[in-house]
Amino acid sequence: MKNIVLSFFCISSLSFGQMQGLGIAQESSPGYDAQVGILYNDVPILGTPYLDELYKVGNTVVNGKEVKLLMRFNAFDDQIELKDRKQHSFNMQRRSDLEASFGGKRYVFMKYREGETTREGYFNPLNTGKAVLYFKPRKIFRQAEKPDHGYDVYDPPTYKDISSYHIKIGNQPLTPVRLAKGPLLKVLKDKSSALKKYISTYQLKIKDEKDALKLINYYNTLR
Repeated sequence: MKNIVLSFFCISSLSFGQMQGLGIAQESSPGYDAQVGILYNDVPILGTPYLDELYKVGNTVVNGKEVKLLMRFNAFDDQIELKDRKQHSFNMQRRSDLEASFGGKRYVFMKYREGETTREGYFNPLNTGKAVLYFKPRKIFRQAEKPDHGYDVYDPPTYKDISSYHIKIGNQPLTPVRLAKGPLLKVLKDKSSALKKYISTYQLKIKDEKDALKLINYYNTLR
């Protein structure tokens, strides 16, 4: 993976209190690229652990004050990576009272269920109201697979996208949901009759995120 040359951005320096609020040490800590640089240089890996490798100017609120920094999201480590004015790399502390906005997306840290396990991670809320659809950006790393026979194709190491959708209705916990008519109507079952008519009238394709959001926003208008 090639190193990315970043243009200089003029960003206000963080105060010590602000650095503590983000869970950042004053001294620079090695970034993700530095930690796995040898791996990237020596092994051709398909894909990237990031949603977007380029840092974007974003903002977060620390001690009641808005702070602007360069940010990017590591979907493999589930971390928001930051750069300060001196190009030092840090990870934002993963706390429910800290959120960030950059690249046109808002990142909130929430609890969710995965099977029988309760986990925590970053989500992108896609709408507002009683029912909110969340996108969970996530990637996993798959090791290279050695072919069983000499004539088989070699499968290189790969970062694979396994992002998913979740929905939260009122005070209920986050529920994983597949963007399809059946699964979504099952979650919104208290208004399923009206929603079926809405889907038919506007010929919505629920597999499309925009159409799924149209349906959920309509659900939020129903009493």
